[in-house]
Formats: sequence, structure tokens, C-alpha cells
Amino acid sequence: PAFAPPPPATRDDRPVARVEIPEGLVGRLIGKRGATLAAVRAACPDADVNVAAKAHALKATRLVTLRAEDPSHVAAALDDIGRRVPDLKPITDAAKTYLHEEFLARAATV
Repeated sequence: PAFAPPPPATRDDRPVARVEIPEGLVGRLIGKRGATLAAVRAACPDADVNVAAKAHALKATRLVTLRAEDPSHVAAALDDIGRRVPDLKPITDAAKTYLHEEFLARAATV
């Protein structure tokens, strides 16, 4: 019915890595006609890789969000991005370290 409240938003509890990419490198991550991003998604089909459509309001960066059921799939996608865009490797390596620490902390509380 029209008066029914909307369903509650579902919470996505899958492991996640959020990476801020400098605006100047976003084009290299996406590639010509989206080819590089498509290749990352094809190489890591178990990970959802999303690039924000707009830059951060206060910084010249864009947010890239990676999610998967297993943190190893997120780590694999980060590795693949680092291989395809070497300038992003320090950023992806730092995100992998944080992901690993967060996953260990979650596992310790379960």
C-alpha cells in the first residue's frame, strides 16, 4: 500500500576497503572507455569495485570502494589495481594492511 513505510535499508556486512584515489590517477584506474576498471572486475569477479562518480568536495580525490564476501577477494582486487596502475600500489598496499587488521579485529570479537 502507498502508506506502508519503506523497507529498512539492508546493512552490507561484507569486508570492505575504501581507498581515496588522487583525481589525477582516476583516469588511469578507469582506463580508456573503462577498459582498466573492466579488466580489474573481470580478474576479480567475486569483488565489487566501485569508483565514485564525483570527486570529494574538499579534496582532489575520489573514493573507490571494494567489497566481497571474503576479505581475500578484496585483497586480490587491491593487488590487481596495484599491478595495473603502479602509481596506486602504495595506496592499495596500505588499504590491504588496514583490511587485514580490521578482519583480525572482527574475528577476535566473534
